[in-house]
Amino acid sequence: MLKYLTPAEFRYEARHGRAAGAGVQIAANVRAISEKLRTASFIFSTGAVDRAGDRIDPAGWVLSDFRRNPVALFAHNSRALPIGRARNVRVGENTLLGDIEFADADISSFADQCWRIVRGGFMPAVSVGFAPLEWSWARDPARPGGIDFRRQALLEISCVPVPAHPGALLVGASMPSNPAPNQKARQRQRGLELARLRYGAE
Repeated sequence: MLKYLTPAEFRYEARHGRAAGAGVQIAANVRAISEKLRTASFIFSTGAVDRAGDRIDPAGWVLSDFRRNPVALFAHNSRALPIGRARNVRVGENTLLGDIEFADADISSFADQCWRIVRGGFMPAVSVGFAPLEWSWARDPARPGGIDFRRQALLEISCVPVPAHPGALLVGASMPSNPAPNQKARQRQRGLELARLRYGAE
């Protein structure tokens, strides 16, 4: 089974030559709801630099395997039953976008609960799980330790309580400005601290 890492964990493992074969999770937010179809439309990922200083190239998404098994999970829990399926997943202008269709209540009460929470605006976030195929350390001095993912295979999409990517929001909602440089530095440092707590000191 693929081991999922947060961007901070992937960065830590990459520094130690242990990132091969690991998956990565990065979150985004819901943008529209269809009551009739039981779907939530999302911008799953953008080409913007995220809070960790990483960037995913939208042109680098590989979707062929995912389209054969377009599962939607809760919090990347692949041991549990899916809560729905992804539909209409595609690469748009500097984005990866699509819909999640939630399973009916008679199929899964938990999926229905997730649908009602998302529909109510209490959990508007999703996260992509992917396998990095080509990546490099960022050369931009403004984001030391950042990673540029150039080519990546989408594996699954999950509804999650807390998103990591600030640039993909519900249509009509206010878009947050990019964090200030010192805030970005604090966020990167915190991510590295969490990774060290999990894997031990560098």
